[in-house]
Amino acid sequence: MRFWQRFKQNSPVTVSLVTVNVLVFLWMLVRFHLQGISLFSAFSAQSLYQAGAMFGPAVRAGQWWRLITPMFIHVTLEHIALNMVTLYFLGRFVETMFGHWRTLIIYLVSGVTGNVWSLFFQPQGLSAGASTAIFGLFGAFIALDVL
Repeated sequence: MRFWQRFKQNSPVTVSLVTVNVLVFLWMLVRFHLQGISLFSAFSAQSLYQAGAMFGPAVRAGQWWRLITPMFIHVTLEHIALNMVTLYFLGRFVETMFGHWRTLIIYLVSGVTGNVWSLFFQPQGLSAGASTAIFGLFGAFIALDVL
């Protein structure tokens, strides 16, 4: 318990982002359970679309929120596990180096930017995951080390 309290105090943005991602994944498991989704299966394209995944035609039709929501939607247990472990460790370093608010801004701007590029390169594609945002954190980490 003391470890969790210390960690939350040092990395509240990272803890919050991991928590939101996990809660969204659990919500999706409950929400789409009737469609045959289990903990160890992938969500269907229809389920991902309904949850808010990035889908080019929907974004072009005015559903701009789909540039943000994919950062919090994951396709499989393995997908979210890998992303959250990476976010957990990398996010702590970035948050220590850049501060809380800058870390959140880097995460959100990188995620939206990555989804815009995804829209450009795969105009009909369906995508989800925090990878674009996490790569932005990784880029910030490297930039600070190089500069």
